[in-house]
Amino acid sequence: MSSIKDHIFDLEEQAKIDWIQEQMEDCDADENSPGWYELEEEYASIMEGQDAEAEYQWYLKNSYSHFYENLRTELENLHKVLNGAFSKGTEQVVLRMSYVHAVTILETFISDYVKTLIVKNENLLSNLLNSQSITNKKLNIGELRFTLKDIYNSKTGVTGIVLEELSKVSFHNISHVTIILKAMFNSDFRYRTRSIGAVANLRHDFIHRNGVDTDGKVIILQTSDVLNAIETIDNFADELHRFIIDALNA
Repeated sequence: MSSIKDHIFDLEEQAKIDWIQEQMEDCDADENSPGWYELEEEYASIMEGQDAEAEYQWYLKNSYSHFYENLRTELENLHKVLNGAFSKGTEQVVLRMSYVHAVTILETFISDYVKTLIVKNENLLSNLLNSQSITNKKLNIGELRFTLKDIYNSKTGVTGIVLEELSKVSFHNISHVTIILKAMFNSDFRYRTRSIGAVANLRHDFIHRNGVDTDGKVIILQTSDVLNAIETIDNFADELHRFIIDALNA
């Protein structure tokens, strides 16, 4: 796997070098040549712009319901993994990975769902940027400051910048999710699946403390724990999906 990554990196690096040498009209130019680093920064900016454009087009092309269907498929795949056979020696590794992946599936779903709505619905974008309900400065995208150069260089304009800022939001943090949704829809997302917060918090123990809680106790998972977490995630995602559909149809 590492050799494949190295090969891809080499190809990308060579493409950058070729572009810089073409701009300098010097096929022998290298990092020691005057102006090299300035062109390197320009190339990086171009690549970032292309990535942003690709992301924008991706959300423009897909419906938000597509991402909900994808979440259901991924959760079902996790069920199949957990129903398979694995040894006692690898049991905790498989269960931890499955647990973390389940929460990641939820986070990706919410992020993609919100971004697609922002790309496709001008009113929701306006609500998010002009909302007075966001007191968390990190989430208050409408109050962020950008230079004219930032806006000019964004091929997808303000929407592209908002997508970039939304990529920084931790959508496994349920309070962040409710804040963003309230700003977009001017309505509170009152979910009933209260255990979703505990599911997201336990993921934190696995990711940042290698399965040890704040008291230093190793967390031992049972298959039923992961299945319950998947069910909780499924229920929460269904609530979120229904909330948005109802809000859009109101």
